[in-house]
Parts: sequence; C-alpha cells; structure tokens
Amino acid sequence: MTIVRALVIGRTRNDFGGFGLHGEEGADLMQRMLTTGRLFSAMPVDHDVARRPLREAQQRPGRIE
Repeated sequence: MTIVRALVIGRTRNDFGGFGLHGEEGADLMQRMLTTGRLFSAMPVDHDVARRPLREAQQRPGRIE
C-alpha cells in the first residue's frame, strides 16, 4: 500500500487523472514499482502478445535535443 499511497500523495493538478512521477521521489517510486515484478506497460486489451512485467536494464548514455 505504500506505493499506492505515494502515487496518490504525489499527484498534482497537471497530472490529468494519471499519476506523474517527478524528480528523485518519482525515480525512487519507479524503482520500487519495478522491484515488485508487477509493473506492466499499457497495452490495448485485445493485443495478442503475451505481456511481461517491465524490468530494469543496464544504464546507457542518452541526450535530449
């Protein structure tokens, strides 16, 4: 329940009905959700591909242009 509580407490008016993850607290919350092994990406219900939980991968460099 602590993950759900953190999601609800961290909501802002700009999240438009969703749950935004912001800053270090958002990164920590994402890590905690990944650790459960029950975090899935959003997919249409009628999609035929078997869904697997998201997992953390190795870090790689990136940049924002």
